[in-house]
Amino acid sequence: MKNLKSLLPALWLGILVSSFSSCSKDDDKPDNTSNDPIVVSLTADSWDYYGKSSERYYAPASGTFEFNSEGVKGFGESYRHGAYLVTRSCFDLNNKTLYMKWKTHDGGAFCSYAISLTYSAFIYSDAGVNNYIDFNWCSSPTVYSTTTLINNDTWYYTTVSIANGKYVTKTATSNYADNGGTVFENRTNSISNTKGRLSLNSGDAYGGKASYIVVGELKVK
Repeated sequence: MKNLKSLLPALWLGILVSSFSSCSKDDDKPDNTSNDPIVVSLTADSWDYYGKSSERYYAPASGTFEFNSEGVKGFGESYRHGAYLVTRSCFDLNNKTLYMKWKTHDGGAFCSYAISLTYSAFIYSDAGVNNYIDFNWCSSPTVYSTTTLINNDTWYYTTVSIANGKYVTKTATSNYADNGGTVFENRTNSISNTKGRLSLNSGDAYGGKASYIVVGELKVK
C-alpha cells in the first residue's frame, strides 16, 4: 500500500497530461472553431486550480478553490506561492478577443497577478518550467519591476485582442475598454502560439492562503 500511495501523484499527473494533450502546442482542434461568442461558465466543470508550490491540481474545497455568487475563487497555496485558475477548455485566440472580469486580494502583503494562456497541464514549477504566456502584470499593495498597481477587492475588466502575431491588452475600471471603461493598463507584445487554456494567476504571494483571486466573467469572441 505504501508503494501505491507513492505512485499516486505521478499517476494523477499522467492522467492530467493525457486529458490536456488535446490542447498541446501542436493541437489543431481547439474548442472555439466557430465565430460565435463563447461564455465560459463559472462552475466546477469549466475550471481547474493549479497550485504553484505543490505543482498539482486540486478539487474544489473551502479555503482553496471555491465557487460562489461572485464567480471562481482561488486562494494562494502557501507563502510566496500563488495559484492558477485555469479553464478546462482549450481556445484558439487568433483573431479573437478575450474578455475577463476579475479581482484580487493580497492578504496584507505583496502579490502579483496576471491573465495568461497556458500550453500544458504542467503549467509552472520553481525549477524553471514556464508553459504559459502572460498578457498583463499587476500587483498590490506595491509595485515590482513593471507591474501595474491595483487595489484589493476591486473589479477589473481586461481585454486581450490577438491578430497578426501580436496581442494587445487593455485593463480598465468600471467596464471593458471597448464599452466605456477607463483604461489604466496597456500592454502589447508578440505571440506565436495562440492555442491554450485561459487563466488568472497569482504569484509571489507573500500573504499565502490569505490572498486570493476571483474570476467574475470570461468570454471569447
